[in-house]
Amino acid sequence: MNARLMTAKQVLVDIPRRLRLAYCLLRDPRVPFPLKTLLASAFGLIVSPVRKPKHLPLLGPLDTATLTLVSLNLFILACPLELVSEHEQKIVERQSIFDDDLRQGEELVRTWIVTLLGLPRDDVDLSHLVQEEVSQ
Repeated sequence: MNARLMTAKQVLVDIPRRLRLAYCLLRDPRVPFPLKTLLASAFGLIVSPVRKPKHLPLLGPLDTATLTLVSLNLFILACPLELVSEHEQKIVERQSIFDDDLRQGEELVRTWIVTLLGLPRDDVDLSHLVQEEVSQ
């Protein structure tokens, strides 16, 4: 049972890491377009309500998590190794495409809040809303 819990925990920790890496690879123009299309198609099948077993309530979420992880891993394995290594390093350094987009999103939200509330720009601090990532 302990081994199963450890495996489940690893899967749950691994999915966000893999999603971040896949996001960076999807945004990289050097990754071949057919690979990006295959991942998008896999995600379309994963979220499709047609294939979900309705009579097994726990199997649906586990099935989705497993298929997501397998799809992400296959996509990442199919990408050029040098690109994967480059993006993994940038993720560690918090200089990845994902991190840049996240910072831009935070700035956009900050601007919206300042505009909606009519606050001076310096009065808005959203840092408490952003949860720090657990160290790898």
